[in-house]
Amino acid sequence: MKKNILIIILSFISISIFSQNEIQTKKSYYKSGKIKSEISFYKKKNKKIREGKSTWWFETGELKNTQLFKKGELNGERISYWKNGKIKRKDIFKKGKLKEGKCFNEQGKEIDYYEFEIHPEYSGGKTALRKLLKEKLFKGRKNVKGKLIFKFSIDINGKPINPVILRDTNPSSIKELINLFNSMPNWKPAMQDGIPVQITRTIPIQF
Repeated sequence: MKKNILIIILSFISISIFSQNEIQTKKSYYKSGKIKSEISFYKKKNKKIREGKSTWWFETGELKNTQLFKKGELNGERISYWKNGKIKRKDIFKKGKLKEGKCFNEQGKEIDYYEFEIHPEYSGGKTALRKLLKEKLFKGRKNVKGKLIFKFSIDINGKPINPVILRDTNPSSIKELINLFNSMPNWKPAMQDGIPVQITRTIPIQF
């Protein structure tokens, strides 16, 4: 009797775990109605964990990229394609770490390897950015304590746009923030698979 009860309990636990880790698929579409991506994942504590194969397509229908995930980490091949069907890049991952990678031109000839994702970079680096923030935002705040959090986008040309204050203990910050963006030079834009992309950044500042 006890053995049967134990089997029933273990079966219930297995079913519960399976239900929590059930693979789901989310599809996204271009405005034209053509499929853009198909992402596989399971939910764990309300978080989406990537699992299995994820696929992207060009709006014209050609295969663009495939990636293999295991427990939220890249694991296996990540392959990008040119529109003509030739392989653009092939990366091999194990538990989220890149083990091997190659890049190719549209004719299929191997070229110098480049990172799949490159973050935007301010001209002069972090030191120059800190100097600009100090000049434009810290000026006149020697005896003021507080916190400012703002976000902004960097478009495909590297131009900083759309500044938005998320938290501010000093109402005058909006004027200073506008002055900051009016004087801020272009960044090196973010790149994804060799293509410039728009990206959003959030900067917290403690006074």
